[in-house]
Amino acid sequence: ADEASLPKHIAIIPDGNRRWAKQRGMPSSFGHHKGTKRMNEVVQWVLQDLQIKYLTVFALSRDNVSSRSEEELRVLYDILAVEIEALAREPFILESRIRVKVVGEIPAGEERLARAVEAVEALTHTWGEGGTLTHCVAYTGRMELAAAARKVAEAVERGA
Repeated sequence: ADEASLPKHIAIIPDGNRRWAKQRGMPSSFGHHKGTKRMNEVVQWVLQDLQIKYLTVFALSRDNVSSRSEEELRVLYDILAVEIEALAREPFILESRIRVKVVGEIPAGEERLARAVEAVEALTHTWGEGGTLTHCVAYTGRMELAAAARKVAEAVERGA
């Protein structure tokens, strides 16, 4: 594709993993694992192959969290922790120097996920030459508005 015709930022809201698994007579965790595998392929395609600068994955909204069982949330948070840990070792992330950010709220008690986020963000916080991957976890639209307002206030404070 012509670089000028490609967007600079793509946002993805994964949906339907539970439904897909249910249609196949499988547990929802099976659908989440399959969806994660496919998302990894999409992330590499968007950031490395297409060289889009920004990719945001809205992994799990706060509303979505409130509608799931504790068991399903445990599976989802475990998958997220494993996947975020893997990003810190992923060759295309390291070689392309892709910055990885996680925004939203890591729930209390999810130490493995919190450690994984801290580690990958510490590793990649000065990177970005190859793009930026942002995972939104337990986020709300209100969080986005507050962050944007803070950014504007900081710019005004700096005189920008």
